[in-house]
Amino acid sequence: MFRSRPRLLFAAIKPRRPMSYWNVGANIKHFRHAMRNSDSPSLAVRLLYLGGIAAGLNLAFNSMLFVLTNLYMNELETISWGFGFRANSEFKNGLANEMIVNDPKKANQHYSNALKLISKANGLEEDELLGYQQLDRHLQQKDISYISSYSDLVLRYALTLGSKSRDRAVECIMYALKLQDRYGEKAQTEVGAYSLRNLGLRYLADVEKEDKRVDTAVNMLTEAIQVMQNHEFSHSLGPDEIPPTETCSSQLVSSIVELCVLYASTREPTYVNKSFKLLVSLLTNLENESRALAKSSQPDAKNIKSDKIPLVKLQLSEILWYKGQHGPALEFAKESAFEADLFSRDNANSAKIAKVGYQNLATMYSELGDNEAAELCMLKANRIEIPVSAFAAPSRTVRNTVLRHYLGPWSVAFFA
Repeated sequence: MFRSRPRLLFAAIKPRRPMSYWNVGANIKHFRHAMRNSDSPSLAVRLLYLGGIAAGLNLAFNSMLFVLTNLYMNELETISWGFGFRANSEFKNGLANEMIVNDPKKANQHYSNALKLISKANGLEEDELLGYQQLDRHLQQKDISYISSYSDLVLRYALTLGSKSRDRAVECIMYALKLQDRYGEKAQTEVGAYSLRNLGLRYLADVEKEDKRVDTAVNMLTEAIQVMQNHEFSHSLGPDEIPPTETCSSQLVSSIVELCVLYASTREPTYVNKSFKLLVSLLTNLENESRALAKSSQPDAKNIKSDKIPLVKLQLSEILWYKGQHGPALEFAKESAFEADLFSRDNANSAKIAKVGYQNLATMYSELGDNEAAELCMLKANRIEIPVSAFAAPSRTVRNTVLRHYLGPWSVAFFA
């Protein structure tokens, strides 16, 4: 027999590399030396091409983002270029902080800067607002967009001032509304954004309520509702009734509920009846809209069912209970609490409505002598927890919001 060759057990093992092999600095030096001594520039050219392509793509992306951001800001608010570049930029930064980043304090600073720049450009002191003399010049030039943008800027500045500057806010809101009325009448066209006018009137109504001037507050809220109806409804039945087939925006619904709560708080039969009639018509409207949206599988149907309808039913139950109609009041209270409870885990508004609804039910059952039912309702109320998302500040950036708006959710991750 022939003996097989002895196996070389360590033949495949390569000799160990010296420590200098792993020295990054030395390797870079070797690479640069090889680049200098290389007769072929292909590697250097390729690297140069790659760097140029990367720089070009970065420039193209930033240019695209700049254009899209300006388009998005114009969707939020049409700003007159007559303000000048710096004031225009401050206005847009304020919009971004108010409506995207959700930082009213920082937004107010930008709005303040914009107002100061505009005042200086018109030969006034920084803390002065433009008067009729300055704005009349733009009216003569038929530059209504300047006046409209300025009134909106004053309103946004006032609405982001905060509670500590109430007097200044009231002064600015009233002045902005006067500008809109004066120049709207002179130019025979609408001046200012109607949604901002609605918010300004509601702010003034809150001030009137705090000062116990209920009738004035009612007038303010009624006008705020009419402003929204004039733009969102094809026809209106008046501020005390909502057409059953019109679409109500969230801002309009909140305005109506605010007025109804004020009506009911007076305990005056006339106002209470007005509140009940208005809420019933609003409930009919929302239920019709919810059914129509559900048929077409629209996601807004869920939003209406999760908090708007339960909120209206909650208000109706309180009015009916006050009027002594305990049976219908209990039914509305049950429906409100149960419907809101279905969405309470993910929706902070639904959780709040459900919690209050069960607490109201507990009070009602207790007054009717059904202590067992009252205890069960309190247990349910205590079980409901407000989602953490209600207390967390949204981490939104202008960049991500703009990309998501124009290119879809995937773009945020794609361009990360």
